[in-house]
Amino acid sequence: MDKSKRLKEIIDEVFEVNEKLTEENENLTAENGKLKDENRWIPLDEELPEPDKYILLSLENFTMPLIGRYEVDDDEGGSFYEGDESTTLSEQGLFVNAWKPLPEPYKEDNDV
Repeated sequence: MDKSKRLKEIIDEVFEVNEKLTEENENLTAENGKLKDENRWIPLDEELPEPDKYILLSLENFTMPLIGRYEVDDDEGGSFYEGDESTTLSEQGLFVNAWKPLPEPYKEDNDV
């Protein structure tokens, strides 16, 4: 085989590998964006959580996130509560600014 033919084969292989890597990079970038969206804090002015589900709460005046819930009041307003407490966070002087769903509980992987 002459050198120019071999060089063309190498160039074609490089272009093929480059196309596959570009496609894989695009797929990983899209997946990364999806994971970022799933794991981001959701500001209250953007969306309220589903009532009566436990969620992770970010507070504007406390450094540690809390596990709590959102409950709709009789007047169609709503309040946040820590865990199973019956006193609202605002009654305790704590103010929620964002929330996110809790991760799924740990499950042992028996396939290993």
